[in-house]
Amino acid sequence: MDSMELPTSAQPPSPPPSQREQELERRLAAIEARLAVLEERIPEETTAAPTGTKQVDDTADTYWTLTELSLRNNTADNTGAVMFAGHVTTSEQEAMYQWTRPTDFFLTTSWDDPMTRLTALAHPVRGTILRTLLDAPATAAQLAEKNVVTSTGTAYHHLNALMAAGWISKKPTGEFSIRTSRIVPLLTILACCEDH
Repeated sequence: MDSMELPTSAQPPSPPPSQREQELERRLAAIEARLAVLEERIPEETTAAPTGTKQVDDTADTYWTLTELSLRNNTADNTGAVMFAGHVTTSEQEAMYQWTRPTDFFLTTSWDDPMTRLTALAHPVRGTILRTLLDAPATAAQLAEKNVVTSTGTAYHHLNALMAAGWISKKPTGEFSIRTSRIVPLLTILACCEDH
């Protein structure tokens, strides 16, 4: 034999798995079991939709979101719940967000903080700033250069109000951007204000 390798039958037995290896094996088995349950839920005759399109089942429940909401938020008092969700991709970032609150939350919690955040949006210039920032972060000077505002002073006035209300943040570079956790809520508010 040219190599120092022992024949397979002469190799010493493998040591028993360590506690960490046993824990990893247990966790992997649990994940595989959960995956199997999820895979059982997928219809066998699923066909992939062409890239950039959404496949819609016309026979599905028109109010699928409400159906799911009622299943997930079955409260003892049966007062229901409110939910919003979205997946937004801009040139600079991606936001996936969903939020649910039972009706009782709105009946028993102060509206002061949400109304303060909402009030910060109630200015046409701030709407224009947010629309601009949704596309890409910008400094106060860049907002003035793009004629979004009349001056950097005006920009800072409105940016500070939006920042104080939690809609935007300022990067170390001096650029302002909409907080990722606020993109979907902001667009939800705009969608709610459409003429339904």
